[in-house]
Amino acid sequence: MILDLFNMPSELIKDSKEYLIIILIGLGLLKISIFLTVISLGTRVVLAYILSSTSLGERGIWWSILIGWSL
Repeated sequence: MILDLFNMPSELIKDSKEYLIIILIGLGLLKISIFLTVISLGTRVVLAYILSSTSLGERGIWWSILIGWSL
């Protein structure tokens, strides 16, 4: 591993490896969060377009925000 190239105590290398593993696991979870955010935003945009073209008008945009956040 890259950390082995540096002249560091073995315990520090071990701790650094564990830290990197935690970071990589966290990055995997970040992908899920980004995906859900994009879906939520897309839902709100589509709903805003659809609801604003009805008799609700501009109020439809506000309804789309409420509906999008509650999903």
